[in-house]
Amino acid sequence: MRNPQKHEVQRGAERVRLTVQDWFLPALYQAGQDVPLLDASTRVAPDDVESEVPHPVSAGGNTGRSSELPELQEAGFFGRQRELWDIERWFVAGARRISITGFGGQGKTYLAAEAGRWLRRTGMFERVALVGYAAFQGVDAVGYAVATLGTVLGQSLTDAKATVAALTQTPTLVILDNLEDLAPAPLAELLSAAKTWSESAGSRVLLTSRAPDFNHADYLFAGSLEHRGLVLAGLGEEDALSYFQSLMKLPPEPQFPLPNRDALLKLFKMVSFHPLSIRLLAVQLKTRRIADLGRRLESLLTEGDDKDKSLLASLKLSLDKLDDQSKTYLARLGVFQGGAMEDVLLLVTGLGKVDNPYLEKAKKLLAAMESGDVRTMLRITSGMNVSSDAEL
Repeated sequence: MRNPQKHEVQRGAERVRLTVQDWFLPALYQAGQDVPLLDASTRVAPDDVESEVPHPVSAGGNTGRSSELPELQEAGFFGRQRELWDIERWFVAGARRISITGFGGQGKTYLAAEAGRWLRRTGMFERVALVGYAAFQGVDAVGYAVATLGTVLGQSLTDAKATVAALTQTPTLVILDNLEDLAPAPLAELLSAAKTWSESAGSRVLLTSRAPDFNHADYLFAGSLEHRGLVLAGLGEEDALSYFQSLMKLPPEPQFPLPNRDALLKLFKMVSFHPLSIRLLAVQLKTRRIADLGRRLESLLTEGDDKDKSLLASLKLSLDKLDDQSKTYLARLGVFQGGAMEDVLLLVTGLGKVDNPYLEKAKKLLAAMESGDVRTMLRITSGMNVSSDAEL
């Protein structure tokens, strides 16, 4: 009822969204003692179940505290309704762990976060905790997860064992995100701990990774009902078009008329309907004609045979309007995705003078290493008097 624009249909060359004033009225008919749909406040005695008028089930779910899930993008959620349904169905059917895999830009984190929001609204979980490892710099992956879970659950958790007790008490969806960034040993330790967390009463674990397989006995991608694997591919044609139309409504205004359906599908097919590539192409189509963009994209796709070449080609399109100097600085700044101190930025980019003596010596050391000047390398390192490898 809160979302009247439910259906989109084709009307000639245009797609039109129908406004429908309707809603579903849920009714629950149940006999016996199996009452998982009802919380403790609405349960009735087993002998009285058949004679009682069914209690309404709240659509909003528990109002417990959630973790900081990524905000839903303004364009909306598109193209993963079937996958979202699979996740819910598998958890209901008894799966304890679900892994979402696929190469970069397919929307793994986006789907996991949406699943967390949805399953919390429906009451399957009281809390949702997203533990992201994309910018993780430590070595104790389990400790990092325990600390995050403690924050979400409002408890002081000391170790993985205490976490099991907390998850048993509070049904929680634990989302372990971007596991491809972990080294093999910390990853194996984390996966073993997550297995015990997923078996804690009503709690479950949802994982995302670019790696197609974790090489772990508790995370088999075949022959197991406790762990299920979900591999993300490109969007469907209609979902891709709907996503594109939503993106084009965002500012700035397009400088050219919107391309027709067939031209768009041809362009999206070149990038295998990859969601992030479609988003990048939508930005380009606000200022470039689709014919010109298609020719440029086709030439970029012939450069290299990387499996992510469609994404790389779309990213390169975004750099076309930069001058050569800006491109040089951009490449140098790429290593600072997580942020950096100003003197480090100035040193690497060469945009300003750096007063830090250690950084100046490090710059000279780097130049000596590149030229193979061993004598200069030894002289610089012997005079730095560093106290640790990290300082060096």
